[in-house]
Amino acid sequence: MASLRETWRGMSFPQKSFLATAVMFLATAVMALLTFAILLFGTPFFH
Repeated sequence: MASLRETWRGMSFPQKSFLATAVMFLATAVMALLTFAILLFGTPFFH
């Protein structure tokens, strides 16, 4: 199996920008879900 660095080097620029966009989208979605869960259920840390 090729290493991550080799795979990254072999990628074209559109693939890299798409991957970066996908990672940013996923990170944003996770943060939104966490925020929604905290708002909905209250923070378990302060109860």
